[in-house]
Amino acid sequence: MPKTLIAAITIFLLLILQMSTDIYLPSFPYIAQDLIATQTSVQLTLSLFLGGFAVSQLFYGPLSDYFGRKPILLFGILFFLLMNILSIFVVNIDQLLWLRFLAGVGGGSCSVVSRAITRDIFTGKSLEKIASYQLITWSIIPIIAPLIGSYIQHYSGWRYNFIFLSIIGILAVNIIYFLLPETRPIQHKPNSLQIKFTFKNYFHIISNKQFIAHIAIAIGFISATMAMSVELPFLIQSALGYSVITYGWIVLATASSFIIGTIVSRYLSNILSNYHLFIIGLSIITLASFSMLLFALFGVFNVWTLMIPLFIIQLGGAGIFYKAIATCQQPFANIAGICGACIGFLCFMGSMASSAFISTFSSITALPLSGTLFVVALLMYSIWFTLVNKQ
Repeated sequence: MPKTLIAAITIFLLLILQMSTDIYLPSFPYIAQDLIATQTSVQLTLSLFLGGFAVSQLFYGPLSDYFGRKPILLFGILFFLLMNILSIFVVNIDQLLWLRFLAGVGGGSCSVVSRAITRDIFTGKSLEKIASYQLITWSIIPIIAPLIGSYIQHYSGWRYNFIFLSIIGILAVNIIYFLLPETRPIQHKPNSLQIKFTFKNYFHIISNKQFIAHIAIAIGFISATMAMSVELPFLIQSALGYSVITYGWIVLATASSFIIGTIVSRYLSNILSNYHLFIIGLSIITLASFSMLLFALFGVFNVWTLMIPLFIIQLGGAGIFYKAIATCQQPFANIAGICGACIGFLCFMGSMASSAFISTFSSITALPLSGTLFVVALLMYSIWFTLVNKQ
């Protein structure tokens, strides 16, 4: 099979994951209304999806090493598909909460196994090239998925988001079953699952100061992004009174700063050290979140005081997020797969925690969101600055 086709399949798997978290965000207020649920309960559907996704990553890596990439990936996607089909027919919020958690457990295979497949097939410059394509997908889908979801909600209703995800799941099952070969080299199959050995490596990774300093940035930024994701549907549609389609376009315009920040960061990388890039990025995030907090404290609440600071936060975070991930992995080249699973687990557990926390507040003003973002920014800055100077 051509390597380019395998690369395309791994990119498609990442698309599934991103669509699963972002496409139904515009429907949050409508799900709450239809299922007679609280805002908090609806927001927790995303938190639980992230929790299931996070925990499952710790196990999919070792399982795919032992049983092979294809069977584990098929199991995960089939499970993900089943949970989305069942989500179409829920009659109360409790059912949706459970199904979203289980969908996250199945969806975790997309991330871990796709990275393993990429490492099986590609090396050197080819690996870097495929990783860059995966990065582009990871960056673009969260920008366009809410817009797609806003039109689905406007014309069809929230249940069609899960019909859409089910169709993608069916397509993925067929692609994996009929087109994807087994990529794990036979000689790399371990003699046992080595779960105990794997968790010793996890402990070794999280004890490293360089890892802690930079994973704090990755966790902080993705946690801030998820806090925004669960709050904005209610702030823009319920509190400010904009339509669901307007919400989709506002999010598209705001999130596009992530791509701008990535481009600017690549240019600045040629003239500035990573240390200075981290200083600049963290400073931008902290100042933007502080300005947003000031607006909220003084009762200035409109779409501009909400979205301009978020635009700047995304801009600053784009320049350092992937650098932080890369720096986390540098000391662990010999256990890159385990390190990647550990990074995924920590980042998405942080996302679950932040989205669950922010959902406990009513989305009447931007004060809970701005306060959360400012505290996260301070933690990111202080942890990184303290540890990076001790190395």
